[in-house]
Amino acid sequence: MEQFELGYRQVWLYAMRHYPLMPPDPKTDAKLFANSNRAKADEHTVCEMARLAYRLGFRSTEIEGLVNRSPDRAIAHAALLQARRPGIFRYDPHIFGLLVDRIIECFQMLFRTKPERLLSISQISLQITPAMWPVANADAQ
Repeated sequence: MEQFELGYRQVWLYAMRHYPLMPPDPKTDAKLFANSNRAKADEHTVCEMARLAYRLGFRSTEIEGLVNRSPDRAIAHAALLQARRPGIFRYDPHIFGLLVDRIIECFQMLFRTKPERLLSISQISLQITPAMWPVANADAQ
């Protein structure tokens, strides 16, 4: 199996494993504006997927943008903007970056209380069709 195919499968498996954390961005249709409770993608999960794709050799402006983006910075930025009603309150643009940095410092004070949970094959229910079976040596059949 060639390297591109293996890399593609790894990125696909990551996406399938984490798809609940990465819902699609809402469309810009007028009918969707009323639905503001729509879930947003988890910044850390999306950036980790981009880092995986980059490590596997995939390149695009979108991937490079995600690799260079800090999820903590994006979350802190969004938290500050959502903390007060826009139009009534505003931040001084000269110190906004410093405020974002303060929130990031709070994020860095966290520590993991449990090890990351990995799924084993026995925990995953797979439906494998014959078309998915790997063919190691087609001549041997």
